[in-house]
Amino acid sequence: MLLDRYGLTDPALAVGAFSDPTLQSLYTSLVAQGSLSVGDALKVGAAIEELDILDLQARLLTTDNADIQQVYNNLLSGSNNHLQAFTSALLTQTGETYQPQYMSAELYASALSASVSNSGQGSQGQGGGQGQGNQASLSTSLRGTVSAYEWGTLTIQTDDGTVMGIQLGNSSYVESLGFAPQVGEALTVTGFPNEEGLFSAISISLDATGQVFTFRESTGRPSWAGGKGGGNIFQPGPGVKKDNLFCGLNPFLLNKFDERGQCGGPFQ
Repeated sequence: MLLDRYGLTDPALAVGAFSDPTLQSLYTSLVAQGSLSVGDALKVGAAIEELDILDLQARLLTTDNADIQQVYNNLLSGSNNHLQAFTSALLTQTGETYQPQYMSAELYASALSASVSNSGQGSQGQGGGQGQGNQASLSTSLRGTVSAYEWGTLTIQTDDGTVMGIQLGNSSYVESLGFAPQVGEALTVTGFPNEEGLFSAISISLDATGQVFTFRESTGRPSWAGGKGGGNIFQPGPGVKKDNLFCGLNPFLLNKFDERGQCGGPFQ
């Protein structure tokens, strides 16, 4: 909208193609680095957010147009949340603490602090929904390709070149669906931004086969959730042994089913 309003030329020529040679070189380099592993993809995602935050902070000082300031501030808030999400996921999944690549230590700490202060404190939902109903009302669809899929964590590159982490949910439920996309596979994700700065999937459609995998109801309530207060109970389908499954609403914290089929203690 701002491009049209102010008669500006979009620097993006096509997906992954930019008129600015510096931007093109950076894009090509980061895509190559992020394709190496899930850890590298998360570090690239964090680095991109660093650059976005620095650019937005600088641009905010150069304009007094209210509409532009509003867009910049909204983008800045989103980038702060995304930076926190990428760095937290990196620590949880790989044990590695992210080191800022472009920001000073003070600016980096400030961005992480801003993400905490901006995050909503949604009320606890039934079935372990964690108050996702409000966010789910903002559901949208993203098209892109799989950058990485490992340990139930999906990373995609959208058609506009953005690298995003997709939160699927309960790992054992995801396994029971047979969801196992391949790197480079095209898909469409319908979901909503969550309080961790990630994108929670309601459903994912694979372009090649048209197969649709559903992870949440349209309200945001997890499909694996039981009745009231039973959000961490999941009953696997026929032929799936509970001993080989893990449970827990947080996809990064694996717990084993106990003998009653309920989510027990942390998996060691």
